[in-house]
Amino acid sequence: MLERGLEVKEAFNIYQLDSLIDEKTEIPLERALYKDIFSTACYLYLIGNIEASEKLCNTLFDYLGRKRGTYFSELMSSLCGNEKKYGMGISSHVEILNMFPNNNSMGGVPERTANTLHSLANSVCKIQPQSRKSVTICLKSLIDEKDEKKRREIVRGENWSSKSETVIYRIGYKDEALIKAMSAAGISLCQSWNSSWESIKEEYEQNKKVAKQNKVALPEKPEKPKKLFELARLNELKTDTLALYVGQSKDICKRMEWHLGVTNPSSYAMHLLRWLPDYGASILNMPIKIELWTVPPCEENIDLHERVAQALEDQLWDECQPLFGKRGAR
Repeated sequence: MLERGLEVKEAFNIYQLDSLIDEKTEIPLERALYKDIFSTACYLYLIGNIEASEKLCNTLFDYLGRKRGTYFSELMSSLCGNEKKYGMGISSHVEILNMFPNNNSMGGVPERTANTLHSLANSVCKIQPQSRKSVTICLKSLIDEKDEKKRREIVRGENWSSKSETVIYRIGYKDEALIKAMSAAGISLCQSWNSSWESIKEEYEQNKKVAKQNKVALPEKPEKPKKLFELARLNELKTDTLALYVGQSKDICKRMEWHLGVTNPSSYAMHLLRWLPDYGASILNMPIKIELWTVPPCEENIDLHERVAQALEDQLWDECQPLFGKRGAR
């Protein structure tokens, strides 16, 4: 709906405005409101109500702070002819975006996806995870301790972190040189793990089937077969990897207990001590290294903190290609 003989300028970087609103607001509803205001202002400009559009934009820019006046001026000077691109490029509600003509279910979704990823990237750059500690554990030493209570005490004695902290962790082998030497000698750790896991898988599936049958037959007191636990997925890797598992937790002590296999068999984890003694004797003596990074809270909001932590975990997962577990949120 161009008229008034105004010059159409090249579209400006709308991602920065989306990021500014995210940084300035702490309450999700407030954040959504300001983005809706800008999209509405773009629509008003599109239909020719320039005065109302400029009033909304100026009010929003005053709230965000005039220190970025140059950016706001360039944004406004390029609005004519780019109303739809700007209005649909920011993360507003669908009901607001549907005001724009020729919109459909995917209209503006690629732009808003790029907008969201750009905003997330900015937040990730501001976060500096702190390397909390590195723990080395020999599985055989835990197996040799027959008292399960003392096993838990050994794990809990590491003073992992407070429960309120988000911790990204990597469990893997400590000695990279040894891994390379074994690989050069034709000894594949991946094959050793695969062989051990396949040995337990059949028993695992059978026990789950029995447990399900017992639950149907005796819903009040189902019998739990021995060694019933939830195994993490084994990934199909063709080359050896130093990483066994990559994840995150807000209670890292409990999570390590599950992975090592000293408590809580009902949660998906590696549960190493529950099956390696019978099926993986060849890999028990190799020290396991557990590395921890604490993710500091985001200043903006809790939801953004969780997305940043997940992005960091996913990147670490991609780089490490761990033997167990899946990529992404659990």
